[in-house]
Amino acid sequence: MNGNFTINQRGYVSAATLATTVYGHDRWKAGASGGDYSFTQLASDTTITIASGKSLIQVVEDKNIEGGSYTLSWTGTATGRLTKNSATPSGNFAVSPITVTGQTAGTTMCVEFTGANAAGGSSLATNSGTLGKAQLEIGSSATGFERVDYKTALSRCQWYCNVLNYTGNQMVAIGQVYSTTAAIAYLQFPKMRAAPTITMPTAGSSAGNICFLTASGNPVPGATIGIAQQSDCGAYISGGGSSGLVAGNATALQIQTGASATIKLDAEL
Repeated sequence: MNGNFTINQRGYVSAATLATTVYGHDRWKAGASGGDYSFTQLASDTTITIASGKSLIQVVEDKNIEGGSYTLSWTGTATGRLTKNSATPSGNFAVSPITVTGQTAGTTMCVEFTGANAAGGSSLATNSGTLGKAQLEIGSSATGFERVDYKTALSRCQWYCNVLNYTGNQMVAIGQVYSTTAAIAYLQFPKMRAAPTITMPTAGSSAGNICFLTASGNPVPGATIGIAQQSDCGAYISGGGSSGLVAGNATALQIQTGASATIKLDAEL
């Protein structure tokens, strides 16, 4: 997924430090020694350059594995490896294409890319390398890169990560007050692979913060916020403040004016 690096919901910045297991472009996470890479984002196919001694991994969900033979192909000077029946990369790096046989249906597999590795061993490359149009497909031969429209590519990535973007003064959810200092609201989102880890904006009344509102539409003083319950398609957001709420009233959870903010939902492998 996202083999041409068009989707970057987390906003990874070119050449920034990417620590082990942290995600850059959607579906691509840093390997055991980090995964720093540089790029110029294009509207369509984007080529990245993986820094020396770094790597990028994509784990393929078990539900998408048919089993049998698989072929990995890509463009650029990077080398890669394809590991069957495991989410942990192993084996030697090689140039495109790579074919494995004996993949078990319904079992996770993974790919890993590092820089240009003339030695072809299992060590990460000491040279940088370019990577683009990465494609994993059933069968023993590589075919042309299968490009999908942007909406489809984004939707596939949002099964694993969904970043909700809000402007200042925008309501996130409608809720109910149940005491003078506490309220709850339900945040609904598209169904994901699993109940995600939810990262909320900072609670408060400053620009870009999030908080519940009083009946008069003002931020609740001493705002607090947290996740009460969640599923793979929604979450109850609880919180309130030190005063200003009236039990039984409706309320809204709102991003405070003056800055934009995001809510990140992460259900990655």
